[in-house]
Amino acid sequence: MSQETPASGDPVDLPRELREQIRDLARALPDLDYYQLLELERDADAAAIRDAFFERSKLYHPDRYFNREVGVYGDLLHEIYKRIVVAHDALRDPKLRSNYDQSLDAPSAPGPGCEAANPPPPRPAGRSLRDRSGLKSRRNPLAGLRDRIENARKKAQSLYHEARELRTTGDYARAADRARLALTYDPRCRDYMDLLGELLPKANAARVTEVRRKARQLLERGNSDAALEALTEAAQLAPTNAGLACQIAELLEKSGALATAIEYANRAVELDEDNIGYLKRLASLYKRDGQAEAARKQLQRAWELDPMDVEVKAELASR
Repeated sequence: MSQETPASGDPVDLPRELREQIRDLARALPDLDYYQLLELERDADAAAIRDAFFERSKLYHPDRYFNREVGVYGDLLHEIYKRIVVAHDALRDPKLRSNYDQSLDAPSAPGPGCEAANPPPPRPAGRSLRDRSGLKSRRNPLAGLRDRIENARKKAQSLYHEARELRTTGDYARAADRARLALTYDPRCRDYMDLLGELLPKANAARVTEVRRKARQLLERGNSDAALEALTEAAQLAPTNAGLACQIAELLEKSGALATAIEYANRAVELDEDNIGYLKRLASLYKRDGQAEAARKQLQRAWELDPMDVEVKAELASR
């Protein structure tokens, strides 16, 4: 594997092509909207958003490289993934997406410099000479738009400050909800994006732990369908959790949904290519689905990782 030595002197254990991708995307981040970041069309449906999030997460999630020397690329990966999480969360939520789409289309949409930490001073109170004389002034439509934008910004700023306070108490779920609401009022504000990007991984991790605990209880009671539904929800929040993907594949196999089980088993293998258990699970699914050659390829990969695995040797010998 090609390595690069940055100014710090630490080797970078990442392929050269990947290093170039990380650098190029990090430079482009300020100019990319959510659709461009996820490489989606504006009319992308929920399934496309989910798949795009998984593909981007698979490449840019910092945890994918936890056992490698990444040097300066670690910070870049964190920044990229933070934006990917926010983009996914905004586009999968109908209200957030609607507001965000409107902000993209509006020529006067507020830009990154929203000054969330310093709310703008209120406009001076008082009436015009025409109002004081009792005459009805003509309503300026631009003034109405300006008022709505200003009120939305004030609501967003209030929610932003509330989210930051909740963060200090460790209540990441409620803090993320407040930051998400702030974005509904001001979808282009970089401060709100950054805060939500910081909070979501922590809030999602807590939610995944809760959902998996619930799924275990459901399995103990024999309710595999409800457990599968809960784990699928968890997988949407933790798209790079290979073990979770494999567990879902196992439940899907038991329910007879082989095609979807193969999809999740492939996801587990893509996330952890050196895990023999995942390769054997995928091979088993391919075999049940009548895809003998695909099963053999996965067993061959498993054998190359561990030529002494008795089960793999026996399966290969029988083909």
